[in-house]
Amino acid sequence: MKSPLTRFLYAAALVLTACASPSVPDHTDAAETLLEVAATADGRTRHLVRLRPVASSALRLRVTDPRFGSHQAPEVIQAVQQLERAHRISAAVVLSRSTQAFAAMLTPAEVERLRRDPGVAAVDPEGVIAFSSDAHSVWLEQPVGTEVKSWGKQAVGGRDGNGGGLQVYVVDSGIEDHSDLNIARWVNAVSPNNPAHARLPSCHPHGTHVAGIIGAKKGGGGVRGVAPGVPLISVSVLDPATIGNGCLPNAAHPSNVAAALEWVRSDLVMRKHPVPAVVNLSLNGYSSPGQVVHGAIKHLSTPVDTDGYLGALVVQSAGNQYTSACSWAYTPTSGSDGVIVVGAINDHGQPVRALQGFHGFQNMPEASNEPGSNYGPCVEMWAPGAAIRSTWRGNDRRLMGGTSMAAPHVTGLAAAMASGPRSVQIEAQVVATLQALGTNDQTNRPVSIPSTAHMPPGTPRNRPYGELRALPPNAHEYQTFPSRRPGETLELYDDEGSVVWMGSTGAPGYTCLVDRQSPAGSIQRLGTAPEGRHDNLPWTPGTWRVFSSCLPAEVRVISRPAPRVTWRLDGVPQVDDATVELPADTTQALTFTSVNAVNCDIELAWHDNFSWPPHPGYPLLGVGTAGATPLQRTPTSYHYRVVCRDAVGTERSSDLNVQIAPVLAPSVDDATFVAQTVPSSVAAGATFTAAVTMRNTGNTTWSHASGYRLGSQNPHDNTNWGTGRLYLAAGDQVAPQETKTFTMTFTAPATPGTYAFQWRMVRETIAWFGATTPSVSVTVVPAGCVNPVCVEGSTRTRACGNCGSAVDTCSASCQWVTGSCGSEGVCSPGESADCCPDTCGACQCPGVKSCDATCQWNVCEGAACAPPCH
Repeated sequence: MKSPLTRFLYAAALVLTACASPSVPDHTDAAETLLEVAATADGRTRHLVRLRPVASSALRLRVTDPRFGSHQAPEVIQAVQQLERAHRISAAVVLSRSTQAFAAMLTPAEVERLRRDPGVAAVDPEGVIAFSSDAHSVWLEQPVGTEVKSWGKQAVGGRDGNGGGLQVYVVDSGIEDHSDLNIARWVNAVSPNNPAHARLPSCHPHGTHVAGIIGAKKGGGGVRGVAPGVPLISVSVLDPATIGNGCLPNAAHPSNVAAALEWVRSDLVMRKHPVPAVVNLSLNGYSSPGQVVHGAIKHLSTPVDTDGYLGALVVQSAGNQYTSACSWAYTPTSGSDGVIVVGAINDHGQPVRALQGFHGFQNMPEASNEPGSNYGPCVEMWAPGAAIRSTWRGNDRRLMGGTSMAAPHVTGLAAAMASGPRSVQIEAQVVATLQALGTNDQTNRPVSIPSTAHMPPGTPRNRPYGELRALPPNAHEYQTFPSRRPGETLELYDDEGSVVWMGSTGAPGYTCLVDRQSPAGSIQRLGTAPEGRHDNLPWTPGTWRVFSSCLPAEVRVISRPAPRVTWRLDGVPQVDDATVELPADTTQALTFTSVNAVNCDIELAWHDNFSWPPHPGYPLLGVGTAGATPLQRTPTSYHYRVVCRDAVGTERSSDLNVQIAPVLAPSVDDATFVAQTVPSSVAAGATFTAAVTMRNTGNTTWSHASGYRLGSQNPHDNTNWGTGRLYLAAGDQVAPQETKTFTMTFTAPATPGTYAFQWRMVRETIAWFGATTPSVSVTVVPAGCVNPVCVEGSTRTRACGNCGSAVDTCSASCQWVTGSCGSEGVCSPGESADCCPDTCGACQCPGVKSCDATCQWNVCEGAACAPPCH
């Protein structure tokens, strides 16, 4: 069962970050967090049973039960014991002085019976105390009239006003017009002399968000910056030559950034009266000290006393890759070089990092999610950088996170404090405000933030931080968004397992109890670790609660009965998304039924088109919660789908694939002879090659696996030629009207004579079929010097024992002629002896020898040689 459209409902995925209720004053600690406990195996959960007032008495009890102490009121102990006997329960603890009550593990039925007991005032679920598990943020957003002071401004402080004539340069994507901002000038550093390019907007208002953190005005009705109303100079690093759709792209080359920094320096040099200058650089790229951006930063920040140049303080973001900042920001750094590299913390005073594989900076859909703040020796200080509210395109305000948001907090603080014109003086002022947060980064270096904000003595500067997520099945991180509001809801069907995920940071061994409560009220403990993932959790219909001792918030999961569809073929249920094969002349009926659905659409698409809704050319077969569906009969693959909707309009679907096969004629095996190549004579026992070609004239396909062979005939099934079957290769497929040539090396019989060579097709274990090959008579001649294959006109060289050699020629009758040597040197009557040597023993025979009637060689003529030449 698939739900292609409900995924979009899940896009409002749940991320409940630890935050306090707005009613909790800033810096207030939470003494305790109350949470339900897990249910026992028999469904009991902890409840507090409050008694109706029990009259005091002088009753004395001899207390032997270790649950009760002598300090407790005996009349209350007696009342509790009476309730235990009446309801067959056991009290875990008794309260008799501050209140009259007892706690016990109770089933739902026992709870209801106790509530009806006249001696009981109330029965309520009891929580547990998570000691010192403060889950509130250190800083909170604070409304001031119609404005919002972000938690970041609460953390770093700042002041209203700037050091008189101070220049703040925002080297970024460009600042857009916004009612909250005081923008003094715009320039595009790539083409600084073209006013038309100065105010071209980027495709993403990154620079506008950065600018609001630095200097959003006081009293503007939106957000308030760290240095409210400070004049801002927008220096865009984007190349206007690449503009294509009305906005500049969101990426810049390093040389563009270096050009922007050089422009800032020249602008400062041209001023007649030096004033403090701070440059915000919320840009990072994988870099090294030798690259152009590093050189431009150093050139801009370093004072040159001989020229009267006082330098500018450059504040750069550390980067969001959750790795060493030394590869992504200016390095090396020191406390007096006019450069500050800034990492990002969250509102709990913890460095932003990935938890359980989920990115620490959650910006979707406005921007990309990113792993977490870079860290290490190249980070000089930390500042607020997670979920920062600031200015946005169209006079709007949005939450964004990243070290891009951390750097402008330091820039704003520097602008608010700057009293001296030299870059190193401004840097020293900022460094002097550093306050340790009591936590460390990934490399165990202490984390400090610059701040002029007052915090009461003893106020913790960091608190453990956790995130609780409930994710739909198969959800991806990009479908989840951060939420700082408790009580959000995940909706899913009862047949969908989901994931509950918990991650926390900030205290070694910190315990985070994660529980879920069923619609019936039973509690299930999912985990106790500070990090954990719980997959494929089932959810029966109803509203569930998921909560953690690390968070003062909860996730609600609403589970609904899912619309379900069952396909049937002639009443037989089919598995969802299965494939069935049917012949084109089938008489089976395709039907479906559904449950938990108010209406359904029956759709059809070809198997090679999986886009939904179907292509306009594919029909909607019908509507209704049940019915019959006409089967398509043209041989091909079809994809049937029923899409059902429940009472709230959420869709579920069920699919069935149907393969319609053509109706074929009955199988017929047949074959005809095409050609063959066979020698007419062979030597006894010799091997030779022959070929037979047959054509498939039936309607079946020949293959080795199907048992098709070429079998010997005349006599039937003989093995005269060394085999009785010629086989197809394993991969051969001989379709109707195709031919197949069987080629093989045969072995002649060992006995000379005349033998038939004839073959026919056979389907093994079934039947012989088709025409036989023409019968060929093959002469098998004695073995020896006789060439087993004689082709007219061919020649051979014979070697017959000691008789020498001569050349024979094959006649038209395939008999060897023109040659006089007998077989292996044995003479035949009248046979010429020209091929024999003249050396007979030690004699040289000068004459011509001939063979006598006894097949012996005559002695040499004219010479008395002995022994005779045989």
